[in-house]
Amino acid sequence: MKKISLIIPVYNEENLIEKTVKELDLFIKKQKEPWEIIFVDDGSTDNSLAILKNFKPKFFKIISYSKNQGKGFALKKGVFHASGDYIGFTDSDLAYSFENLKKVIKPLIDFDISIGSRSLSSDNHEKINQLRRVLGKGFNILTRILLGFKFKDTQCGLKAFKSKVAKDLFSKQTIKGFSFDTEILYLAKKKKYTLKETEAIVLKSHLNKKSKVNLLLDPLKMFLDLLKIRINDLIGKYE
Repeated sequence: MKKISLIIPVYNEENLIEKTVKELDLFIKKQKEPWEIIFVDDGSTDNSLAILKNFKPKFFKIISYSKNQGKGFALKKGVFHASGDYIGFTDSDLAYSFENLKKVIKPLIDFDISIGSRSLSSDNHEKINQLRRVLGKGFNILTRILLGFKFKDTQCGLKAFKSKVAKDLFSKQTIKGFSFDTEILYLAKKKKYTLKETEAIVLKSHLNKKSKVNLLLDPLKMFLDLLKIRINDLIGKYE
């Protein structure tokens, strides 16, 4: 029976992290296969870490450090602490159902990587606001032009890997922020790992949460990250 490691990056989530832990606890108790949850506190300045430490269930670990580094950095830390046969990650607000999470993990029987794709579900079209949808499509077009991608959605916060594949890819990762997904997928393409895109449906409850994404500055940073990926490859940094 395969063990599953689920990594959850946390940054200033004191308003929701207790609810997340309780929901995960209920979910894990119903599962037949062994799970471990790895919370990576990415330098939170609120009470997120204290709330996590208040819980003592056996199924989760806590990794923390004092300085905020970015989601990509947090996940890299989590990957190298994971002991599962499969390694996945999702966001701390549990934006996708547990059934959706299991659906994304299932293809790892036959594929090296499985990524959630919001674009594969028409249900998401009504939920995601127009500006985000336009920015998402614009970024997707840029990944096709600059990186030769054919993926429908590179930025969905629901992905899973076979353990050896995750540790290999994240060992080469250089981008600490939101665009880390794109770099990991570029490395996967370069190394010819097999990949499956799986439908990911955003929960309606997620829409009420205020996003930390800056809709003006972050797209620019992500564009610069795409250029960095191309330059890294050209100078042999991914060899």
